[in-house]
Amino acid sequence: MMAGRIPESTRALVIKKCSAGAKFVYHDAVLETRPLQQLKQGEILVKMGAVSFNHRDLWIRLGQYPGIKFGSTLGADGAGTVLASADANDTLLNKRVFLTPMRGWESNPDTPEAGWVTVERNQVILSAWPPWWPDCLGAAAIVNAGASKDQNTFLITGIGGGVALLAMQLCLAKAALTLAWRHYDTNDSILKQGGKVVVYGMTVKSSNEVSHMREVIKNQRLIGSSMGSYKDLTDATKFVSEHRIVPVVSHVLEGFEAAEEGFELMKRGDQFGKIVIRINDKVDAKL
Repeated sequence: MMAGRIPESTRALVIKKCSAGAKFVYHDAVLETRPLQQLKQGEILVKMGAVSFNHRDLWIRLGQYPGIKFGSTLGADGAGTVLASADANDTLLNKRVFLTPMRGWESNPDTPEAGWVTVERNQVILSAWPPWWPDCLGAAAIVNAGASKDQNTFLITGIGGGVALLAMQLCLAKAALTLAWRHYDTNDSILKQGGKVVVYGMTVKSSNEVSHMREVIKNQRLIGSSMGSYKDLTDATKFVSEHRIVPVVSHVLEGFEAAEEGFELMKRGDQFGKIVIRINDKVDAKL
């Protein structure tokens, strides 16, 4: 199954409900040691090398994300190496992979922000690149939804976040005219006749005012996209690899003990690019 012994436990960053007497909702992110279960048929064990923050993690702690399950492991972005499999001849053994970001968001508590992760082998994708694939998938969804057969011009707001930056990189790789703004408060009156507004994921503002009749007259479209399909993810992975697109990294933090620093960076909006936690395998697993 693997060279050496499988760890008995791993450390994971877990969401815990804040105290009832708290002045405002900000749930706790607690580092816990959890046992690793025996691998079942079709499962592999991934030693995580790095995980990165997603604004979804912050929305969860703020109580602003639907379907929060306390006791679940935080995270959606992670990459590592397959070091064990239920199948001794598994072709994924010793390969670098990233976890599909949609896995675990609804019911499975075993998500990336842990030192070792047990996962179904069909829930990983071979990768030679760093672990920011939810952003890549979100960016691909934006670009695909906003694209047309004609000459494309993209205006991307919120530059500094992972999705926006990767959307910009994808557009540039497609040789599309690309404009980027740092702030979110864009004016939709600059949108051309027949243009599209693509909103991805959770935004800072819970609602936006739109003058509906003006958009109707201009044949403009508002498109919502929470995340693309599995095929979108594999297509985006191939495109990123072919064009040698390297995501922008803002901060690299050492170990899960530094997780709170990452949350504070997101709360202040101090990052420009991804906030990454590099995992120390000597600390985050127990043999």
